[in-house]
Amino acid sequence: MNFSTASRSLMFAGLIPFFAGTIAIVLEVDSWWIINDTANSFALYALAIASFMSGIHWAVARLQGNRMDLLFHSNLMVLLPWIAFVTFGDGAVFYFLLAFVFFKQYLLDRQLKKQGIFDQAYLCDRLIIATIVCLLMLLVVGIKVY
Repeated sequence: MNFSTASRSLMFAGLIPFFAGTIAIVLEVDSWWIINDTANSFALYALAIASFMSGIHWAVARLQGNRMDLLFHSNLMVLLPWIAFVTFGDGAVFYFLLAFVFFKQYLLDRQLKKQGIFDQAYLCDRLIIATIVCLLMLLVVGIKVY
């Protein structure tokens, strides 16, 4: 398996916990298999991925040298959902902010593609994944509100 195939496979595999967590919330499954608290586990996974994506932007900022905008953006995109989580728990506000964060991170990836940092294949995959994740987050928002 080459790097590109491995990268794509891992990106799409990362969707599995998003689907599983959303299904658990929709079906009101409190625990499953080795997971004692599915809602909290899902929230923590989403925070981890938001942090991971922000880490990519942090690394680009470091590699490009003087990209203060990317440094601040990467930190903000981690802090916003984390503050929402510790303040409001895993409710609608938290998941709405996550949808916002994943959308903003995709928009930043588009800008970085225009600057030659990312290639078209990566951006296409990011569009698919970000769209799915944002829709799942908004579905959870709807469930949490009603």
